[in-house]
Amino acid sequence: MTKAKNHHYVPQSHLRCFSPDRTKIHVFDKFTRRSFTSNIKNVASETYFHDVPEEYLASLLERVQQKYKNSEDLPDIVDSVKGLGTIEERLSQIEDQFVKMVDDLVDNLEEKSAWFKKEPEIKSFREAITDLDVIELIGRLIASETVDPVYKPAVAFMVAVQFVRTKEYRASLKEFLEKSTKAVSEMVLRMMGADISKFDVETKISEEQLKIMHLGHIQDNDVISRMVDALMNHMWSFEANETPQPFFTSDNPVALVPNKVEPFRHHTEYASEGIIVRMPLSPKYAVAFYERTFFAELERIEGKVLPIDLNHVTYHNSVQINQSYRQVYASSSDFELAERTCREHPEVCDPERARFGRYPSI
Repeated sequence: MTKAKNHHYVPQSHLRCFSPDRTKIHVFDKFTRRSFTSNIKNVASETYFHDVPEEYLASLLERVQQKYKNSEDLPDIVDSVKGLGTIEERLSQIEDQFVKMVDDLVDNLEEKSAWFKKEPEIKSFREAITDLDVIELIGRLIASETVDPVYKPAVAFMVAVQFVRTKEYRASLKEFLEKSTKAVSEMVLRMMGADISKFDVETKISEEQLKIMHLGHIQDNDVISRMVDALMNHMWSFEANETPQPFFTSDNPVALVPNKVEPFRHHTEYASEGIIVRMPLSPKYAVAFYERTFFAELERIEGKVLPIDLNHVTYHNSVQINQSYRQVYASSSDFELAERTCREHPEVCDPERARFGRYPSI
């Protein structure tokens, strides 16, 4: 069997959901600030992104066997190292398993969103919300059906794998490793009484080392399980977009939206108090996980499908633009919001932008 060369860090099955013809997709590139149409085979991907050069893998395996030759854990460690060479194949298998689940889930969302579409139709998700609309919405919301909770573990796993596998995650991991290593090095120098202003502490990680670390996270059951457990503890609901503006997705589709602000403390991790973990499923639907303690008053929306207005769609699309690594994808060619974001906030278009604090310290 021929080894795949072009490795996607966002599955093609996800991108197809945002493609008008299931083949091509509209793209906005933040680095070049231009939009174009591309085959989904050619976006959110990189040559051998999940591949470790055979000679490097062999060298790593040799070093591991030497270092842990007297350890009873050696067989498991060797298996983990060998597993680094099969990640693209395993991600493809996971993608195949989730295609039908997502299709079934979207069909289920169509059924569960009927409550706000029935006559008389509530149009507050398209127009200004009135007091009467709010009362009617709440009444229908409480009486509406929830999405089958059997989907929640599978969706949580899909979101966790997607979160870890991207190029943006790799860039964030690089920044975290380099900055934390530099901070520790400078702390040691201070403890030794050294004047750190006389030292130029450089802590660069090589691309090979970074790739090994990243691939290790992707295949580490503990890394994925911790995020799945956090998402399972969060409340979940779905957003239905009936506005003229479709949801965007991106090369980093799992967005972290913090809501709690405290001095000198970040609440930006997937398990942080006040966090919302959100991923668009199609131009029309998105799933959102709400941290339970901060959003306790929203318990009644657990598992519900909620209509959202144009302002909310714009906000969530802005988050996709800001948190993407490089590209934003859509079912339409209207990227005015992305163009304006890059004009007004050029820092989000910088490949070397600061990311530290946005992702979990694993």
